[in-house]
Formats: sequence, C-alpha cells, structure tokens
Amino acid sequence: DARSNAAASDPAEPPGPALQALCEQVGLATRYHDFWGTERVVDAGALRDLLAAMDPRQAGLRDLIMGIADWMLAERAFVGHLVADAASGEPAARAFLLSSGDRHPAIVLRAVIEAQARGELRPEDPVHVLLALLALVGLPVLLFEAMNGRSFMPAEFAGAFETYAMDREHVARRLDWMLRGLAP
Repeated sequence: DARSNAAASDPAEPPGPALQALCEQVGLATRYHDFWGTERVVDAGALRDLLAAMDPRQAGLRDLIMGIADWMLAERAFVGHLVADAASGEPAARAFLLSSGDRHPAIVLRAVIEAQARGELRPEDPVHVLLALLALVGLPVLLFEAMNGRSFMPAEFAGAFETYAMDREHVARRLDWMLRGLAP
C-alpha cells in the first residue's frame, strides 16, 4: 500500500549536528510526521538547499520570497489540498498549518525587518508587509488550486487567470511591483 511504499522509499540523509543546530536557529524543521503519522527525517541536502534559498543573510528578500513561490508552484496540488483539508477542519492539516508560524512566516518577517533596517523598504508595519507579500505571491496560486481547474469567471478571463496565477514570471512581476512600491 502507499504507506509501506512511502516508508520503504525514505532515503533521507539525516542532518549532522552542525546542520541540525543551524536549522533549529532559524526554525526549520528537520523532522515531520506524514499523513499516516510516521515520523520522517528531512534530507540533509534538501535542508541545505532550503537554508540557502531562505536565509536572509544569503539571499535578498526577493530571492527568499521567490524561493518560497517556486516551491509553492511546484507543490501547488499538495499545498492546495493541505489548505482545503485545514479549512474543512481536518485535525492533522490544521495542526501542521497552525505550527508553521515559526517557519516560513517568521523567516520572511525577519527578512522584511532586516530589509527595513538596511533602508531597502519603507518603515511600514512589518507584519502588514508580510501579509501583503504572502497574499500577493501565494493567494493566486491557492485560489486557482481551490478551483481544481474550474473557473468562476468568464471564459475570456479564465485562461489569463491561470497564466497570471501559476506562471513564475508573472509571480515575479507582481513581487517586483510590490517591492518597488515599498521602496523608500
């Protein structure tokens, strides 16, 4: 069955002590529980890639957000399903999303605050900036996935909506508009 196949195909290389400590410092989980409750180890290579893409000291705010956007676009079916399950009250999905505050949102919030301190962004409320960035990048993807290919708009807009919501270049363009608008 799918559960035994998933368990048998878990080739993750566990993180060493230094990588584990760095992940703990930035709030990046090195273990998780899958849908069946089995604890899994996040592969050390994947952790290093995530740290490189998400560490505000190694990447600018734009690169950080685009790294998250790239993951979201690549895993949009999973993300959409997870959010739909959480919205319908599924306990594991709700618990997972409720526990994410010290991961991606905290990392982006810290990057916003650091960008403001460097004078790259206007001194707006950082939480409001975080909300706007997440909505601008993630909401169109979630909205499109929630529709499961069904459109709630006239046909002449539906194709464009999919393109604008799901195409990396359009996501980057929206992000650039926002960052220019937030520049001092």
